[in-house]
Amino acid sequence: MMSNWYEGLIVEVQKLGVIDHPGVLVRNGPDWDVIHNSPIAGEVIMSSIEDFTVNRKLSFPSRYRPEINPAVIAQNARLKLGKPWTPFYNCQHFVSEVAGLKPSSHDLKLIFFFMGLGVLSLALRR
Repeated sequence: MMSNWYEGLIVEVQKLGVIDHPGVLVRNGPDWDVIHNSPIAGEVIMSSIEDFTVNRKLSFPSRYRPEINPAVIAQNARLKLGKPWTPFYNCQHFVSEVAGLKPSSHDLKLIFFFMGLGVLSLALRR
């Protein structure tokens, strides 16, 4: 599988079985690493493949359709190292931004959608 890898490839693991955690594959000397916005570290970091996946399956999401060269994506990701994580600038915002797309988070949109349904449900019960 590694033979199909290239710098700037967007990769992803699932956390808690439902949250998508994407990052950008980069070369770090002879090794492959992933640059991602980590809520645990509180910022954009570079991790080894092993630390990024933590024994979870690595996948290649199709939802990010970059309009720019993968080498530029990798360069953009490196420039974001150290940028703070916030709920409104999470891993999905980071990846979409470095891929040249509008920063957005599909998981955050889903959370707000269900929160809105909950509020609406409570309002209709009154």
